[in-house]
Amino acid sequence: MHFTIKNGLSLSLRAGRCSILMKSIVQILCTVVVLQSCISGNSREFAEFYVEDVSKEQEFIDSTSALAGKMIFTSHQVMDLWIEGELDSGAVIQFYSYPDYELIRDYDLVKGKYSVISEYGKIAIKRKLDYYEGDTLLIRYIPKGATKGHLKISTNIL
Repeated sequence: MHFTIKNGLSLSLRAGRCSILMKSIVQILCTVVVLQSCISGNSREFAEFYVEDVSKEQEFIDSTSALAGKMIFTSHQVMDLWIEGELDSGAVIQFYSYPDYELIRDYDLVKGKYSVISEYGKIAIKRKLDYYEGDTLLIRYIPKGATKGHLKISTNIL
């Protein structure tokens, strides 16, 4: 291709140069799209943990819902948390970074002044928490009088 620009300047582009330029642009755009999808995380991938025997202390490790920390130059910012089920009495749920066991947050399911519940029975808690830790989360369930019921704890680290 040959172009003549005002004032007598001319520009020649060969088909091979255009092809290389277009391939480079497409590669850059694809890289940007892939990185953006990795940074935004996967909002559909929740790790689910079931507390069937609410009278016993239990621990769970979420190492599956985290995506952003796997990529270079990215870090986590948010953890989506859902706690659903029923309890006949109290319990505490604690969240730790793993393997360093740094307490991130705890939820008091013992009815009282500092509790996140007002009555025993159905529990439905949905929260978005700041989370700047690693890819793995330790979840600890501690009964405080609960003998009957069940809980489902769902986490998603973004």
